[in-house]
Amino acid sequence: MAPGLVVACAAQCKGLSPMHKGLHAKNRIPTRSGLASSCCLAKPSLRAAVALGTVASLCGHWSRRRVGCWGIWRRCSRTVVQRKAGREDTPDKIVQGLLQSCVIGTVSGVGIAIFFAAVSIGTHNFVESEKYAWAAPVLGGALVTASYYLFGGESNLDGTSLPALKTLDTERVTNSSGLSVEERGKRAAVRSTLAAITLGTGNSLGPEGPCVELATNVAAYFCRFGEKPINAGILASACAAGVAAGFNAPLAGIIFAAEVIKPGQRDDAITSVVMHLLAATCAASMVQIFGLTPPFTGVLFEDFRNSSLAFAQVPLFAILGAFCGVLSATFDVVRNKSGTLWQALPIPRNTHPLVASALLSAVVYFCNMPLLMYSGFGNVNEVLMHAGDLGLMQLAMLCVFKIVLSGISLTAGLLGGVFIPALVIGASGGALYGQVLSILATGAGFSGLVSPPVDFAGAGAAACLASLCGVPVTAIVLLLEVNGGANYSIVLPLIAAVALSTFFDNYLLNFVLGAEDAAKPSIERVSSEALFETVDANRDGVVSKEEFEAWLAALASSAATDYQQKERDIAAPDQVSVATEASPPKRW
Repeated sequence: MAPGLVVACAAQCKGLSPMHKGLHAKNRIPTRSGLASSCCLAKPSLRAAVALGTVASLCGHWSRRRVGCWGIWRRCSRTVVQRKAGREDTPDKIVQGLLQSCVIGTVSGVGIAIFFAAVSIGTHNFVESEKYAWAAPVLGGALVTASYYLFGGESNLDGTSLPALKTLDTERVTNSSGLSVEERGKRAAVRSTLAAITLGTGNSLGPEGPCVELATNVAAYFCRFGEKPINAGILASACAAGVAAGFNAPLAGIIFAAEVIKPGQRDDAITSVVMHLLAATCAASMVQIFGLTPPFTGVLFEDFRNSSLAFAQVPLFAILGAFCGVLSATFDVVRNKSGTLWQALPIPRNTHPLVASALLSAVVYFCNMPLLMYSGFGNVNEVLMHAGDLGLMQLAMLCVFKIVLSGISLTAGLLGGVFIPALVIGASGGALYGQVLSILATGAGFSGLVSPPVDFAGAGAAACLASLCGVPVTAIVLLLEVNGGANYSIVLPLIAAVALSTFFDNYLLNFVLGAEDAAKPSIERVSSEALFETVDANRDGVVSKEEFEAWLAALASSAATDYQQKERDIAAPDQVSVATEASPPKRW
């Protein structure tokens, strides 16, 4: 009743009607819908003014309430319609994504277990042979070369790697006759077979690349990548499954997926993490069912919690990280120079695997260095367990030859990854560094204050892996996990070594050697190469002006089509909201 009393008192005391004051009176007295009715009385009485003012105020309050509620309902309905039209994380799709992660992890785990079984058969029959082990790489290179000639060249097996899958949308835009899902699956099967041949005959590469490629192609086949939009969460789950099964390290697989695959803008963070967990768990469970165990179980590091002086050695591990950064930068430069050298050689591209494997066999035969050959995780395990027993010259030669031969093999067309070469390079370099420190400490009378070489070997392995592959957190977690979690107190020196190695690798490549392309993480670099191959339509190694203009025109056309589709999607909820505004609910 307060508004009515205000109107009544104002009219009664001043003897004037607010109607006579016009806008001036309206500004002085709060606007109410009952104001005009009260002002209609030229000589208002107190009782009549109170009654009219009260009724008018209640009517105004009810009118504002109805209009306000309708406005809020109208805005909320428009927002709900628009959000519902743009959301992808509906309950059905979330459950579908979780089930797909489980299926991808299970199938990938079974496939990787079969892959390792095939590799172990070759290792047992060829690499572990007493007389002719040195000739095994030549056999593998010859089979890979023959396969390339059979399939018409290495380029006819492209399009299945992780970088190629990440740029699949771009390839579909620039190449209307892109690979079908079935064709990509066949190529992935052939490449996995060739990778098993490469590793089973002891060539100087690793299995994690083929494992991740196998898992991502399983995801591409089940989710029909190329026919449907790529789901970054599913692709990351496949990466987690590949590393988890390849190293029997599910936690490292999850971290690897987070570091390598950038989540989509509409991907829910919690759902993506759950998908990674499920895929990694299923994949690791499959390889454990088939009898694979963590590769480095039995390697014991020093317990840094037993002595307060142990953590004073963290600067020594930081210096080791700088040394590993130099080794990683050297590997990157050798890999780039090897690619240039292969292009300059006047021999067919298909024969490069045979030449690279023959070079490895010659070094193994004449230098008597079987540790250069791949034989599962045994080489890395042997370097770690005998870090203090191997000679300085043997460790130095192992480190140098592994850098050169792995870089040559990787660019020659042999199929494999760089995780194992990075671990061998870092472990041998770390063992060499630890032995030199032990010699210096013994000469200075501080032999009991320096950690054993095995600690430096383990930290060096993680440091080189981090800097070579651009996955520092994965390197730390992987070393701790594949060791069976024997001792986590080495994690602080490990972090120092990994951080300095990553920094020095990028610093040297960017500001000292001027090799900016080599400074990129391996996956990002290969992704750029895949994009270059996409633009290079005639595969002559040179992007002409016409090829670039054709690629740009196709990209612009696809962008215009996507924009028009988005405009139609946005217009649909607006039409719904306009129709809703045109027919408001009935007022009571």
